[in-house]
Amino acid sequence: ACSMYPGDQDFLDNVKKEAIDNVKRLRNHPCIALWCGNNEIETAWGEYLEHAGWGWKQQYSAEQRKTIWNDYEKVFHQILPDVIKTYTHGDFYWKSSPTAGDKMLATYESRSGDMHYWGVWHGKHPFTDFDTYVGRFMSEYGFQSFPLLSSVKKYTTIDDWDIESEVMASHQRSGIGNLRIKEYMSDGYQVPNDFEQFLYVGQVLQADGIRYAIEAHRKNMPYCMGSLYWQLNDCWPVASWSSIDYYGKWKALQYTAKEAFKNQIISIWTEGDTINIYGISDLEIDQDAILQVELIDYSGKAQWKEEIKFILKGNNSTLIYSKRKGDLLFGNNPDQMILAAHLISQGDTLDRALFDFVLPKHLKLKPPSIDLTWNANQLSVSTDTYVKGLYLDILGWEGRFSDNFFDLIPTEPKILHWSGALDDRQRDALKYLHLQQTTMNE
Repeated sequence: ACSMYPGDQDFLDNVKKEAIDNVKRLRNHPCIALWCGNNEIETAWGEYLEHAGWGWKQQYSAEQRKTIWNDYEKVFHQILPDVIKTYTHGDFYWKSSPTAGDKMLATYESRSGDMHYWGVWHGKHPFTDFDTYVGRFMSEYGFQSFPLLSSVKKYTTIDDWDIESEVMASHQRSGIGNLRIKEYMSDGYQVPNDFEQFLYVGQVLQADGIRYAIEAHRKNMPYCMGSLYWQLNDCWPVASWSSIDYYGKWKALQYTAKEAFKNQIISIWTEGDTINIYGISDLEIDQDAILQVELIDYSGKAQWKEEIKFILKGNNSTLIYSKRKGDLLFGNNPDQMILAAHLISQGDTLDRALFDFVLPKHLKLKPPSIDLTWNANQLSVSTDTYVKGLYLDILGWEGRFSDNFFDLIPTEPKILHWSGALDDRQRDALKYLHLQQTTMNE
């Protein structure tokens, strides 16, 4: 990945042997869709356009460049595809990711191949650009967050609890990372002064941004038929793009991705001055469905309600509801209302989506009264007012809840399952955190 390789015969023989060994080891896994030769080498070198790439080739003479590229082709255009052809039953091979095709460099405007989009994060583009730069297969994009305090405590002392401290800066993969998170946070959220709350809001921010990307890609089916965020987990304790931290603790993003990648979802979008709701299905079959849409205030009181019957098309994205924002609000204040949508089929709720009309930092949220009731390993959670990003944990004990970092409304209590051992000691260690606590003195 991200490096050119030598082409002497000893090295090439070693590459071939290693490739054969690994293809034999992995080829029977049912999850393999294709074999990819490398990550970002073709993009970094920029062979097909003189001024493309990351500046590598400009450091070499024409003769050196030719040699380096020929060595590249021996590995990724000859050896690896030949191994795949010989040792699998017709598996697909993709020489480099991203690439737009044969002798075609991938760009943010490419209409073929796969795309790595880093305008968000490295380019400081807004999250909304995830819906602008959509490729046929989005094979890499991401946004960073910190681990939560329970993980950060394992590699810091209390004196290090500042994102600009030496230790926190050392545990950061990207030189721009810690302050870049704060920069994006200030765009949409009130930035907490409290260190623990800052780590928490950073995870909510990451989850919201990547959810937006996932749903943008799925909304654009069948033009876009793949979405892979960077990255799943970490090899050391660090602020990174991961959705699971080094210690195995799920970040907000892991819970959000689990929901955003469900087979069937509804997705609510602001497009101009219109609110559009899409029904998205990865199943092969069409399905009779009902969309319930209602405007509710933070106490859960409905201002109006609509119900639409429609066909949820298989393997597709369908616009099923569209209305001007002003008509939806019906004269109510946008910072005190929620648009709630439910996708129902054969009496079962397949998905629920809540939509805020303004950015989180502009919401007129109230301090909630949250009720927590245990029944064996099940926890019932309810509230008297809208709660944003509710995070629950039993500190110091192994296990996790079946859902977390969720929005909760008074009319829909939630039942959570705890995966670990549970007795009165664990129940007493239960704590929670939500967005209101980061903006109010409770």
